[in-house]
Amino acid sequence: MSSSLRGLLLAFTSAAIAAVTLGELAFNVKTRMETAEVQLAEQTERLLAASRPLLLNALALVVEDPASSSRRSAT
Repeated sequence: MSSSLRGLLLAFTSAAIAAVTLGELAFNVKTRMETAEVQLAEQTERLLAASRPLLLNALALVVEDPASSSRRSAT
């Protein structure tokens, strides 16, 4: 086998290995990003569900407070 053919085969093999490795890396990054996106959406939903009663209670206090102060001033 001539040295130029050997060098060409080595270059082709190296390029193929690099391409497969980079493709696998890109696939892994894409998969991890999709998984993180789903987990973030689920976590956001859980946090919203947990904070909704607190926010509604705070809103009720804010809306109720001016009404009670106006009733107190009328008496």
